[in-house]
Amino acid sequence: MGFTFKTGIVRLLFLMTSLSIGRNLSAQIIEGRVLDYETKSAIPLANIYFNASSRGTTSDTEGFFSLDTDEYYGQDIVISYVGYKSLTIKEYDPDKFLEVYLQQQSTMLDELVIESDNKPRQEKLTVFLEQFLGDSPRARDCIINNLDELRLVYFESTGTLEGFSQKPLRIHNRALGYKITYSLDEFEASEKHFSYQGNSFFEEDTTLTESELRKVERKRRTVYYGSRMHFFRALWSGKLEQEGFTVISRTDGSELSASEIVESDSENKNIKYLLPIAPLRIAYERRQYTHIYFEGDEKVLFANNGFFDPQYLRWEGTMARHRISDLLPYGYIPE
Repeated sequence: MGFTFKTGIVRLLFLMTSLSIGRNLSAQIIEGRVLDYETKSAIPLANIYFNASSRGTTSDTEGFFSLDTDEYYGQDIVISYVGYKSLTIKEYDPDKFLEVYLQQQSTMLDELVIESDNKPRQEKLTVFLEQFLGDSPRARDCIINNLDELRLVYFESTGTLEGFSQKPLRIHNRALGYKITYSLDEFEASEKHFSYQGNSFFEEDTTLTESELRKVERKRRTVYYGSRMHFFRALWSGKLEQEGFTVISRTDGSELSASEIVESDSENKNIKYLLPIAPLRIAYERRQYTHIYFEGDEKVLFANNGFFDPQYLRWEGTMARHRISDLLPYGYIPE
């Protein structure tokens, strides 16, 4: 079954001023304001953060915010607030003020056309949890504390289960020692395809003892090595072989080096691009295998911390089985 995860691909109409890819590396602060799309009023206490990280801030009473980019510059910024569709900003310029308009979720609900759904909720929940959290050993220790916020609809005509949540899901990954706030915008699962769209913010579980922290770190290392994050970090540094990876073209079977499939960004030292040369077969330590397929001819942006833009990639194999229960923040470094 093919797997695609689309981290905050925006499908709603929204307004932003002065959006262009920023290249001023000396500027480290993004400033802006969060407003309601319909009323144009300020949204206080909106969450502004780098996706899949623990770096973020909130807007003030007038909707204004400033975000220190530091090592995350060039990566997706997420704007979210309860009752609104979360928004992902992929392009921004630190020299220009960012004005963002969020659309209320209720508007989206009115647009949904739902056919008769006779499947029991527990059956739908079972499918959702298996696909969303995954089937790894960590999934058994991954708890969603507010499942009642999750809306699931089964479309019998297509055999597809779809879902979303108006409020962020509060996920406690006890195995990896994280509390995750996950804004789930879309979920879709069928026999042949699975995809989800959303954004995550990480917090350390501060209740763990020193003994529990040691166990957690061992599990984090297990998840990290051979993961997508590990792969893109190795690709960025040009150390595929040293890190245990082999990349093979599925077109002619040739082994590819990092220099053959990577293009550097001339101005941003923390960003490079994976070139859509051919479908790729990735082997980790010659025993775990993953296939990458490119959706179109677009280059895929990735960063030195393992961040990558998932919009144009489809995964099959070992890495595709890593789901929310195996998710690590981009700031993670194995001890």
